This record gives sequence, C-alpha cells and structure tokens, in this order.
Amino acid sequence: MGETPDTRYPRDKIEYADYMWKECSVPLVGCVVRELKKGKDGSGGRADYEHWVFVTTRLSSKDKQIIRTYELRPEIEEDHRQWKDGLWDMSKFTSTSMVQIVYHIIIVLLSYNLMKIYSNTRSGQAFAQKTLRRVRREQLRNHEVAMIVYTYDSYAVFNGKYLIWLLLGLPKEVQERLKGYFGLGRLT
Repeated sequence: MGETPDTRYPRDKIEYADYMWKECSVPLVGCVVRELKKGKDGSGGRADYEHWVFVTTRLSSKDKQIIRTYELRPEIEEDHRQWKDGLWDMSKFTSTSMVQIVYHIIIVLLSYNLMKIYSNTRSGQAFAQKTLRRVRREQLRNHEVAMIVYTYDSYAVFNGKYLIWLLLGLPKEVQERLKGYFGLGRLT
C-alpha cells in the first residue's frame, strides 16, 4: 500500500530549487516544502508560495522523514545547550589526559540520557516538567549534607544534622576528646 499524499508537503518537482553547492563535496538528498503566502490563492504561480529546501546527508531519507527530523531541531538544540552549560557542562575538564576527557564525556552523556529515560517514566513525569536550572536550584535549597563516619572495617552514612545532634548529645569529656581529632584543641 503506497503512502497517501500529504497536502502540507506537496511532491511537485520544482526545477528552480537548487540545493546543491560546489563547496559541498558529499552527496545530499533534499525535499522542498512550499506554503501559500498569506492573502494569495495560488493563481499567481510560484510567486504565490514560500519555498524551503531541506537537505540531509542521510541518503536513505524520504521527504517526510527529513521534515520530521528537522522538526526535532528545537529539542536537539536544547539538549546541546544543556550539555554545554550548567550541571552537564561539557566544556570544563579537570584533566588534560585524553582518557579522562573521553571518560568525562561518556559519563555525562550516559547520565544525561538516563535522566531523559527516567523523565519518561510515571514517577519521573513531575521531574520532566522542570528545567535543569530549576532542579539545580531546588537541590541547593533543600541540600542535605551527608557524612560518612568510619572506623577500622565499619562505616555509617549519617545525615549531617543528625550527626551534629548525636555529637552534641555526647558527654562533655567525649566531646573534648573529639575536638583533638578535628585539630581544634581545647575550647573553653
């Protein structure tokens, strides 16, 4: 069964639409989209229409597929903007080692894609409605500090406020001994 024609994207062959240029050395495939100008009825021929040519190097693409890909452009641009700024900042590296840079890029892209997948789940829907900047602000506002306390072969992870509450509840002589471990000496 063949495709039904889409009136938004006519299949007319437009001879004057030139989407090739000599500086481009790779093969391209393209499609032309035309739209009737406001106030025109089409009786004036090609002058009554606006024309856009969309091209791609993906030679297997058909006209509708080229347009659908182009319609994803705002989302793609937003993804790239987020990769370059803020929390996902792909422009700041802590090392000049190629291995570390590649590792950083892989981890950021993996994290970003996992976040996108999560935002498509039922529990992630509320998260999906927030911008990255808003999520970051909420994290800073509601930031809970956790501390790891370890000794020999044991450790525990405590909420910072809870750990402070525990320490303040210790007998004074134990608090004084702990001050020495923190390099505070005796405080009076």
